[in-house]
Amino acid sequence: MARHDAPHTARTTTDDSSLLPDSGNEFDRVRVHWARVWPELDTRALPLVARVMHLSRDVETFHELALRPHSLGHPEYAALSILRMQGEPYQLTPTELSRTLHQTTAGTSKTIDRLVGLGLVERTRHPRDKRRTLVGLTDEGVRVAEAAVESEARARAHLVRALGDDTDVLKALDALIGAFGAANRALGADTGFPPHPG
Repeated sequence: MARHDAPHTARTTTDDSSLLPDSGNEFDRVRVHWARVWPELDTRALPLVARVMHLSRDVETFHELALRPHSLGHPEYAALSILRMQGEPYQLTPTELSRTLHQTTAGTSKTIDRLVGLGLVERTRHPRDKRRTLVGLTDEGVRVAEAAVESEARARAHLVRALGDDTDVLKALDALIGAFGAANRALGADTGFPPHPG
């Protein structure tokens, strides 16, 4: 059974601020800190992971600010925008919606329930197979979806102004997505808990 306690090597306790160099950014300073107090620890990927985690928080804030006028969370917005993107009659089966959202079936069901409660989507029987259910936008759902999509587009314009048409950024992000996907599959194999598809 794996041990979770730190190795029993002597370490000197000092004021954290004395371990941080004056140059570099916060992500690299954390690695320097760990390297000094725990030299055996492999910290090569720490600056990368710290940057990605910071970016993830910034993306959450980005969506929150863009969607706040519409009182929507990102899961609700994603479902509405995907349904609007289908074109009339703005419908998908719950399974199709779940797959497109890269969300579990249970998570998608909760999102649909919230949107039904808000009067933005409705469940109906499939016209050709009564055993199946369709999820579709109501008239109010179409209005809110279009307004929210336009708000997101205006918000993304700030990113375009900051980055321009920088394809190197997209290539780097694609490489990160691939690297984290491979790492997650390896971790799943090591731990016996495979990651959710996504």
